[in-house]
Amino acid sequence: MGRLSSTAEPLLCLSLAFGAVSGCSAEHKHPPIAPMKVRSNPEIHSMKIRLIIKDQTLSATLEDSIPGREFAAQLPLTLQLEDYAATEKIAQLPRRLSVAGEPEGITPVAGDIAFYAPWGNLAIFHKPFGYSKGLIRLGRIEGGLQTLRTEGPVEARIEPDQRLAANPIHHNEVSHMEIKRVGTQASIKGSAEWFTGTVRIDPLNAAPAPSRVSCAAVTFEPGARTAWHTHPLGQTLIVTAGFGWTQCEGGPIVEIRAGDVIWCRPGNKHWHGASPTTAMTHIAVQEALDGRNVDWLEHVTEAQYLAGPPAADAPARSEGGA
Repeated sequence: MGRLSSTAEPLLCLSLAFGAVSGCSAEHKHPPIAPMKVRSNPEIHSMKIRLIIKDQTLSATLEDSIPGREFAAQLPLTLQLEDYAATEKIAQLPRRLSVAGEPEGITPVAGDIAFYAPWGNLAIFHKPFGYSKGLIRLGRIEGGLQTLRTEGPVEARIEPDQRLAANPIHHNEVSHMEIKRVGTQASIKGSAEWFTGTVRIDPLNAAPAPSRVSCAAVTFEPGARTAWHTHPLGQTLIVTAGFGWTQCEGGPIVEIRAGDVIWCRPGNKHWHGASPTTAMTHIAVQEALDGRNVDWLEHVTEAQYLAGPPAADAPARSEGGA
């Protein structure tokens, strides 16, 4: 398919109204597109959207998710949408969206509005596509997709719908608080790309802009651990249950127990997980820099892990009978 050109194209306006927001296969690789300048809007929490293409108006709704809110916070913006794979229109977003805790991928259908994390692209599907790892659904258009099937790039302006902006809908909120009830956020299996062993991630919260803090409870079964990684703005770990190990590059393995609080400095290469015989759960709190809160590196080898803590740090063996 042809790339974006300087030729004038019909203006595609996506006016967005407050409503509900949420959060590729190996061949589904979007080519990079030059980012456009935007002004973020930290007041956006949730929204209905309408897409105005020439003389047609399409209605859509964003899901109530972390990447959905971060996408909303980037508005208003103007993008050039170009054809990709004869199934979608795509454009590079000015800032990447946080995808921690989201499903590893989706099978998009016609009408899906999505974010392709490996390339940082917004993707609006006018035809179905196969399962795509790294594709995160942001919302859905409610019909009228024929206009999107017109070949060639179009200029798109995405902005809040001022008619409804004064009356945003706040879900599960008391006054200016938002409460996420137990059982409303699905647990996620830790990806084998980033973890060794059995790991469960329970999302807790990712506050909308201008905040950039997110947190999750992570449970490691015996022997499970993260890969080596760094955090651009550091990370706090609060051990809530069990017994585990952690290590900074160049240092010894250190034991951590329920009640311990660990601060990992920005850029510090480290790993953490359970001990070989005991599970461990911690709450991980981190901030995002330019939409990124972690950089994953190589896996911790068996030899590195089984080296264990120094003898002085190991638990004392019980003497005498029971």
